[in-house]
Amino acid sequence: MAKVLGVLQVLHAQFRILPETTSPLIALRARSAVLVASPWYSQSASVLLEKTPWTTRWDEATRQVGIFGQGTREGKWFVPKRGPRGEYEEVFGLVTVLPNDAGSDGAHSIVVLSGLTSAGTHAAATFFTSGSDLKNLAERFRRDGLNSWPKSYQVVVRCRTSEDSQLLSYTYETHEILSK
Repeated sequence: MAKVLGVLQVLHAQFRILPETTSPLIALRARSAVLVASPWYSQSASVLLEKTPWTTRWDEATRQVGIFGQGTREGKWFVPKRGPRGEYEEVFGLVTVLPNDAGSDGAHSIVVLSGLTSAGTHAAATFFTSGSDLKNLAERFRRDGLNSWPKSYQVVVRCRTSEDSQLLSYTYETHEILSK
C-alpha cells in the first residue's frame, strides 16, 4: 500500500484510504480506485475478478488455491510451489486494471492488486508501481499492436518467497488485454 500511495503522491493525485468493508463497489462509482484485496476475503475483488481471464480460486484437481484461466485461458493455471517443510517458495501476483463504467467520461479505472499470499499481492503492487516494469509492459503492448495503454488488462507476476513468506523477487509472467 505504501508503494501505491507513494506513486499517487508523486502524481499529485487526490486520494482517500478506506477499508473495503465501508466502501463497497457502489461507493467507487464515478471515481478511480485501487483495491488491494484477495477474492477470498473481499466481496468487491471477487465480483470484479469473476469474469476476467485470470482469477484466484480453489482448484479441486490440484487441491490448491491458484490463479486460474477462464474463457480462452481455461485449462491454464499458476499454482504455488512449496518447499520441503510445506512453506511457499513460489507464488503469483495479479494486477487487474478495469474501466469503471460508472464514470461518464470514461476516464476512471479500478485497479485490483491481488495474489497468492501477501507476497503475491506485494509483488503485484511493486510491479504496478515500478517505472521500469511499466515501461517493459508498454513495450509488450506495442508488440501486441497497441499504440497506447489498453483500457483494461491483467498481468500475472511470478514471485520467489523466503521461508517466512516474504517477497524476495518477482518477474513478469504473462498479460492479457481485456479491452483496447
